[in-house]
Amino acid sequence: MLFNKLTVFTTFVLAFAATGFCKATNKTVAVESSSRFCLLLPPYPCSYISDNLDRSISFCTSGISDIPNAKTFPDDFIQSAHYLKQTDRYVQVTGRIDRREYGLHSDDSGGQNDPKHPVGALCRNYPYFVQFIEPNDNIYCLRCCKNRSDCPIDRSGEGCRAVIGGNYD
Repeated sequence: MLFNKLTVFTTFVLAFAATGFCKATNKTVAVESSSRFCLLLPPYPCSYISDNLDRSISFCTSGISDIPNAKTFPDDFIQSAHYLKQTDRYVQVTGRIDRREYGLHSDDSGGQNDPKHPVGALCRNYPYFVQFIEPNDNIYCLRCCKNRSDCPIDRSGEGCRAVIGGNYD
């Protein structure tokens, strides 16, 4: 009897997954250059960043196509991108967004993503990362690090400029 229930359950799960309802979303960020990077954003436009930290999914520049199930940034969402590689310790990208291109809110002060938010998030080729999206200031930042100390995740209320120094023009 248990075998029959298990067989029916397994068949149901496989059929459900095959329809696309269980399609995995990616939670991978990446920084290769100022034109090749991925950030985490809410899964739907017109959302608040802080309300979706645990549901964030990968969005990439058109130059990155090897992050499975990642979406491409909306046209004109990324307004500027400044890449920095600090020897082999970390890489980062900082810059400006146009929040309107993804329907983000002007009163949204944003939030921090890291390996704990969403659970299972990671940066390709690096064990640690910290990312902020701040729609109210139209800025973003991402740093991927070899050492935890270079990616402070305990300063979530401080934002891009305080946690990740860089060019936000």
